[in-house]
Amino acid sequence: RVADKGLLIDPESKIQTSLSVAKLAVLIRLLVVDKIIINKSVAPMLRTITKLFTTLQKDEISFGSMETKYHAPDKNTINMMKGMLQKWVGIVGKL
Repeated sequence: RVADKGLLIDPESKIQTSLSVAKLAVLIRLLVVDKIIINKSVAPMLRTITKLFTTLQKDEISFGSMETKYHAPDKNTINMMKGMLQKWVGIVGKL
């Protein structure tokens, strides 16, 4: 088992996103609900996500913020994600 501080990622190696923490949390939750991400425990998976990803506003995502937004997404974020997913349907049709 790797200690929380054991996973050190070079900032240049992080996956950089244009998402907010709330949108990233909902996207990860969708992947879990659809059984694309199949980790047995949510907390360690979220800790890894916070270490590997950046958001538009933050190079360092706090675990507490990610966990809260993952378990209790707000309606506004859910509606924004619905729009993003509808856009994806159009994009996937062009692949």
